[in-house]
Amino acid sequence: IDFRDEYDEWLRSRRYHYSLRATSIATQLAEAQLKSKKYAEARNTATFLQQLDPLSEEAYCYLMRAHAGIGDQKSVQRTYEACIKVLRVEFDAKNLADFARLTQGVIHYE
Repeated sequence: IDFRDEYDEWLRSRRYHYSLRATSIATQLAEAQLKSKKYAEARNTATFLQQLDPLSEEAYCYLMRAHAGIGDQKSVQRTYEACIKVLRVEFDAKNLADFARLTQGVIHYE
């Protein structure tokens, strides 16, 4: 009996499950780090979140807030531009007004 297909499906489901858990935990950690003004740590966590899900607007926002907290406005702008580029490429987005509105507060955060 060949169980490769079943094993592959089981493995995919486990990977997905643990990816969701890692994302949830890292999101909570980034929020706590930002709230307690641990911006360098939040930057690392947000970068990890981006690696888990490169299309996550939330991860970009956390990263921009961390850069802003550190006082690195150039990195805030670079992160914003990188996010817009990724969203345009991946989603062929024509109207990014919602993201732009959301991030305006982030760019001027603290």
